[in-house]
Amino acid sequence: MSELMGDPDARECLVGASASVVVLREGERVTAYLNRCPHFQIPLNSRPDHFLMAGRGLLMCAYHAAVFRYSDGACTEAPCAGSHLTPIAVRLEGHSVVAI
Repeated sequence: MSELMGDPDARECLVGASASVVVLREGERVTAYLNRCPHFQIPLNSRPDHFLMAGRGLLMCAYHAAVFRYSDGACTEAPCAGSHLTPIAVRLEGHSVVAI
């Protein structure tokens, strides 16, 4: 799926034919979510593999500033507060992140 990234970091990966996934790393913890904001069902990033950070462990939607926690995908600010990103199960294999 992806090589291990910097800390903290976010990376876009394609799974299957067209599913875009955002892989997030903070310390030794790696999580992944469908790259789709629950507010308008659009990608979280405005350019390929480029994500906005809203602070340590926080990802921001590039289109309307919704803020999501890395740890559980919960929206903590802006128009979709209370909703969640769709989780994708991943694990570390050596220096790579792979979907399970």
